[in-house]
Amino acid sequence: MIASRRFSMKKVYTALIEDDAKVPWRFLFQHNPARPRSLFTLWILCHGRLPTKDRLIRFGLITESICSLCKSETETMSHIFFNCSSTSHIWIQILKWIEVDHHLLDLQNELRWIIEETKKKGWKAKILKLAFAESIYGIWGLRNEAVFGTSDFSSNVDRIIDSIIYRGWNLKAIRHHIARLMV
Repeated sequence: MIASRRFSMKKVYTALIEDDAKVPWRFLFQHNPARPRSLFTLWILCHGRLPTKDRLIRFGLITESICSLCKSETETMSHIFFNCSSTSHIWIQILKWIEVDHHLLDLQNELRWIIEETKKKGWKAKILKLAFAESIYGIWGLRNEAVFGTSDFSSNVDRIIDSIIYRGWNLKAIRHHIARLMV
């Protein structure tokens, strides 16, 4: 009887991953070697809770909704990550680097696409999920740098690719493919 009252991490984990609790984007997180902060930012994005200007206006915290990066459209999650003229080139270069032919869509369609791609087996799916998480974090950092005027977070394509290489190098299954992409 005493044994049944003991805390068991295994029971908690099992309860969390039951079929009823699964979300469609869980494959983005399973066995993803991205940095914890990148995964956390991606998790918040999947929940639709990043504090973009359109959300902050709804809460009455700010009055200006123009994107801090391109200065031409309303700042939404979809705009910042996939439609902004200042950040779309990041996706284009990263997808080109990992040899994926894909045209950017809006946030919901991008999430559907990446979920389907990361369900697949193989090195490309593993690199793609890592690249997606690191790119989301890098773009969010660029946005924050523009909003707050800080210069300590300078994320660009090369830094994101370096992070993908560094984080993916520890996985034997994709090390060879990352080395080939580096050439």
